[in-house]
Amino acid sequence: MYLLYALFCHSAVISSVQIEVLSFTPLAAMSKGLLYLPVKFKKNFCHDAAVDQAKQLDSAVSLEELKEAVACRKKDMRAGEEGALRQNDTIEEGVAEQLRANCSIHTDDNGQQQENYNKMAEEKCLIQKNYNKMAERKDKLQKNYDKMAEDKAQLQKRNKVLTEVNAQLQKNCSTVWKDYNTLDNDKRQLVTDYNVLAKEKIQRERDYSALETECQTLTREKKRVEEERRTLQQLLEEERDMFQRWNQRVCKPCPQGWEQFYSKCYYFSTERKSWMDGRSDCIKQGADLVVIKSEEEQEFITTYT
Repeated sequence: MYLLYALFCHSAVISSVQIEVLSFTPLAAMSKGLLYLPVKFKKNFCHDAAVDQAKQLDSAVSLEELKEAVACRKKDMRAGEEGALRQNDTIEEGVAEQLRANCSIHTDDNGQQQENYNKMAEEKCLIQKNYNKMAERKDKLQKNYDKMAEDKAQLQKRNKVLTEVNAQLQKNCSTVWKDYNTLDNDKRQLVTDYNVLAKEKIQRERDYSALETECQTLTREKKRVEEERRTLQQLLEEERDMFQRWNQRVCKPCPQGWEQFYSKCYYFSTERKSWMDGRSDCIKQGADLVVIKSEEEQEFITTYT
């Protein structure tokens, strides 16, 4: 049995780092149209490619770089397959002799190829683990991104609400400021009116004090005048009594323009004068102001007024 790396014209690559391994006898491989490459060439090609791929994958820092490395590796493998197919046309005649010559070499290198295969399998497992870690990291980053997107949407929603609240507060602040200015103007007007009223109050208090002083003066003058009037009235009554007594003894006719009532003569003046002026005028004519003492005298005077 031979452990061979076979290249098919229509074979598919199982994974990004897997090379198909078949176990055929030389004759079976020939009957199936397989091309045996030299062992030394195949070993260097597979080993170096695996090492390069491991180095590329180990140096990858993100999932996208890993995918690009795998795609590049696939492209290189396809290019190698195409080159091998082209070489197949040129070395097809010497394949049988080369295979027979290398049969013993293949037998000797079979263990080395198995060892290389195991090493590549280990490297594949390591690469798969790195890939899984990268996938987990990608999922974690995706979750963090989704959470941050959700937080961003929530913050945008809150920001919108706060913006609306701020706009409403600005509007309310403008209204309050206008009201404050109106109230401040009203306050100033009230202070001005208060000052005017305070001045008017002071003036009214001064006027009141002056009026009160004048009232007190007039009250004293009234008392004096009333006292003088009572004195004059008393003198008038005494003079009238004396005149009546004298008139009863001698009764003369009333002067022209005067009206007689019993033993008295009355003069009704059409001029309007004060009490003092009227009394002074009466005294000048030898008479005095009327002092009504009876209802008859009242009726008499009423007929002429």
